Amino acid sequence: MHDDPATSAPPPSRQGWRRFAGLVALYAVLGPLLGAVCVVLLFVALSVITEVAQGRFEAIGALLGRGLLLTLVAGLPIAYSFGAVSSVAVGLIVALSDRRDGGISWRVALGGAVVSWGVAAVLAALVVPPDGFLVWLAGLFAAHVVAAWLCTWLAHLVFGKHPRPRSGT
Repeated sequence: MHDDPATSAPPPSRQGWRRFAGLVALYAVLGPLLGAVCVVLLFVALSVITEVAQGRFEAIGALLGRGLLLTLVAGLPIAYSFGAVSSVAVGLIVALSDRRDGGISWRVALGGAVVSWGVAAVLAALVVPPDGFLVWLAGLFAAHVVAAWLCTWLAHLVFGKHPRPRSGT
């Protein structure tokens, strides 16, 4: 009985380095962007909720328009400066696991994101003032987990859950 090539993964030694590099590149390039979008949407939503709670409805349009765009533009350099390390780390973890186990794992990606968040949280504690630390902690957590989730979803779309066997082997 032969296994279906679409569902069976080849042994790790038969997987190509292009898939490995592609996975790392996907997380490295898109991770900081997706994390930044997540954090900006979270912070803008918190600002809108604050304005609504205080009865200042006139500021909501500016927050959802210019505020969202300007915050994202200002946040992207920060996201790529600091988030690139976490994104590359998660990408490497996912690619190594894929190479070893023959598939892209949600558990590995999200676990790597949580570990990266823990490291980022410790570093943030050194520079973020105590009065804003919990907000930063929540923002960093959301950025890491959402970016890892979206990158893993995209990786499944682009690369497939399991590598395709090479022809002629």
